[in-house]
Amino acid sequence: MVVDGYSSMTLGDIASDAVDLVECVLDDLRNRGEVREDIDSHTLATICFGSYSAAFLRGYSDREDLAEKVAATLWPGSAVVHT
Repeated sequence: MVVDGYSSMTLGDIASDAVDLVECVLDDLRNRGEVREDIDSHTLATICFGSYSAAFLRGYSDREDLAEKVAATLWPGSAVVHT
């Protein structure tokens, strides 16, 4: 399947790039001390991207606040608690 602007990329390539981007953000946050050291950033990034895939596949059209819902669900278990 070809997506506009990505004629030589498959959907799998695009998904992989998206997961890699989220993983890099999580790694940067870990380096800044905002994400716990023991978090598997690749798995967490895959979960984040998977929520969008699942919403799309089930025809969920109200995805406007999905990123905020995913972050609100995952962040408490991922963030470093500063006391």
